[in-house]
Amino acid sequence: MARISRRCPALDPVVGRRAGAFITAWNPWGRRCPDRLNRRADLALQGWLRAVRCLPGAGQGRGWREEHWFAVMDLRRAAMLGRRFRQAAVVTLRRGQPARLLLLRDRSSTPG
Repeated sequence: MARISRRCPALDPVVGRRAGAFITAWNPWGRRCPDRLNRRADLALQGWLRAVRCLPGAGQGRGWREEHWFAVMDLRRAAMLGRRFRQAAVVTLRRGQPARLLLLRDRSSTPG
């Protein structure tokens, strides 16, 4: 389990000398969507992640649940994918370092 500002030694062997990020396509802009739409978006994300090492996962808390992927990749590419799938942030990880929340857009510019 990874938590913001804490190390996740279990993922160090997966990351190796590279970096990785938790990325989701679920609930764009933080708005709850029906599972069928979330699953369709997740399939599209999986297409983008075909060429990288990935592990499936799920996040939850305060009545909120969404599936995600931990992808070993360049963090600039992870940010690009997060933006493409209309996410406010991705969680990044480097070997031996704590997980960090990478904000992708200012909340004031979020639609609606």
